[in-house]
Amino acid sequence: MNIPEVRAKFPQYSDMPDAQLADALHKKFYADMPRADFDAKIGLSTPQPDTSLGTVGALKAGIMGLLKGLRDPIDGAA
Repeated sequence: MNIPEVRAKFPQYSDMPDAQLADALHKKFYADMPRADFDAKIGLSTPQPDTSLGTVGALKAGIMGLLKGLRDPIDGAA
């Protein structure tokens, strides 16, 4: 049974986020199954972090954004 099938059978869980519903089902009925296997079985995909910039690129982009934010007030005063 996958998440949409669970929601169809038990509509009272329709407002619960998928991850929260999967967590509750795993704890109650499938605690002996590894969580990754359970998630795959029910069709729950875990969001992957955005690594398009890579760790160093993301850090550099964050620092540059911070520096730009600090520079703007200084430039405006000149």
